[in-house]
Amino acid sequence: MPATKLRRSARVRQPPEPTPLAPPLSDAVLSERLAQGDRWAREAVFRKYVAAVWGLALRLMGNRADAEDVVQDTFAEVLHDARQARERRVLRGWLIGVAVQHARRRLEHRRMLRLLGFERGDRTHRLNEQLAHSLDGALASDLYKLGELLDRMTPRRRIAWCLRYMEGCSIDEVASYCACSLATATRELNKAHTIVRAQLDIAEPVDA
Repeated sequence: MPATKLRRSARVRQPPEPTPLAPPLSDAVLSERLAQGDRWAREAVFRKYVAAVWGLALRLMGNRADAEDVVQDTFAEVLHDARQARERRVLRGWLIGVAVQHARRRLEHRRMLRLLGFERGDRTHRLNEQLAHSLDGALASDLYKLGELLDRMTPRRRIAWCLRYMEGCSIDEVASYCACSLATATRELNKAHTIVRAQLDIAEPVDA
């Protein structure tokens, strides 16, 4: 089954390393071919960016199950709206923006369940707890604490912090991906980083 047929029955598991399709094409060329309905271009876009979207989704969501859903929903939306591709000359940015919006909706749903007392019972399978088994005590403790801090943030604040300090995005990129103003992005980042720095020793990025 082609990778781009993202049916609900075929969940996106941890993807392999992206396999380039020859000849390598720029985003501009892929965008044009995608807009024309080229099925090969759909496969090429998926292969080129699935690993990047998967990594982002995993860091934003903190567990594999939700990350799989974000990846699936992201590519399903982008490839379904392929006609818009002609206006998109940077496919990576488009994919990241769509992934962020899907992640935010899922985080808002998760937050609502928690507020209503229906928190999902998968906390023992969170990403930081899985990774902690392979790390030294101090680093594992910090990672676990960071996961706890992120879990208590609002979805927008959590996503903004992850984009800035885990993905290395500029503040302008954070605002763009979060579909908010630069002032809002800066405010959310400052609040989030104040919370994190109160518990963990995390410095500002070089380009802050």
